[in-house]
Amino acid sequence: VMQPFNSQHVGGMCSCCGCCCGMLRSLKLQHSPAEAVKSNYYAWVDEETCVGCETCLDRCQMEAIAIVDEKARVNDNRCIGCGLCVTTCSTGAMSLLKKSEDALYQPPESGMETYMNIARERGKI
Repeated sequence: VMQPFNSQHVGGMCSCCGCCCGMLRSLKLQHSPAEAVKSNYYAWVDEETCVGCETCLDRCQMEAIAIVDEKARVNDNRCIGCGLCVTTCSTGAMSLLKKSEDALYQPPESGMETYMNIARERGKI
């Protein structure tokens, strides 16, 4: 999963998996990982194209996908919009869709602004 620093001018980025990365392991333990991360996308399945091969189940780091009636189904509360399921879908049934305009997230301009926002949210300033 690509994890950029939370700012428009990215100073660092990780490319991790849920078995090795403490941040992703911690996120996966939450009931609703989608509420804890900022993403402007979510995974969507074209059920007419899906063959239920289960490749996306193995690829999803948040266990956000289940096979129901031989078709992949995405749990929106768990999907963090990373797109790993999309890149390995052999039939092209999986895709990332952009969230509605009112749900889009604009990252802070800089890392400093990110940390200032965190401090404000925690009542430190």
